Amino acid sequence: ACGGKTEIRQMNNVETLYCTNSRCSARRIKSFSLFVSRDAMNIEGLSEGTLEKLIGRGWIHSYLDIYRLDQHKDEIIRMDGFGEKSWQRLWDAIQQSRNTTFERYVIAMDIPMVGNTASRALCREFHGSLDEFRDAVYGGYDFRQLPDFGETLHNNIQEWFNEEENFCIWEELQMMMNIQKPAETDNQ
Repeated sequence: ACGGKTEIRQMNNVETLYCTNSRCSARRIKSFSLFVSRDAMNIEGLSEGTLEKLIGRGWIHSYLDIYRLDQHKDEIIRMDGFGEKSWQRLWDAIQQSRNTTFERYVIAMDIPMVGNTASRALCREFHGSLDEFRDAVYGGYDFRQLPDFGETLHNNIQEWFNEEENFCIWEELQMMMNIQKPAETDNQ
């Protein structure tokens, strides 16, 4: 979409063409779509089309901006397909998403190859603590010791946290959230 360089990446025996340009508009839209998806922050009503409009108007640059959309309420209400009720439903969904879990938060960050299974394993290993997980990354934790975590997944986690922008969002966004503690089970 951006005309940038691409490479073929293999994940679970499936080869996928991947854009390496971190500023690619199509990649950014996909990242925001994952962030608001049911498995991640679960923000109903924030479709890919709506995200494109909000990003295009310059109101969303990072995940943090989704939680500041009330600054643009009047303009959003006047957008095609919106009105007072649509805005209120969207804003309520955004507010509800502030109550989330370790697993959803980690999935929302779009760390390559970290989905439901990996996020559950990380939650168990780090007791549902995002701080404990972050500290393990910077402490040189070897994620390959976890079941089904190989070299690629280990490297993806390390590389993601080594990008300063990712780390800043990781930290700042947590201040806007209420991360629910996982239920204690006898199996742990």
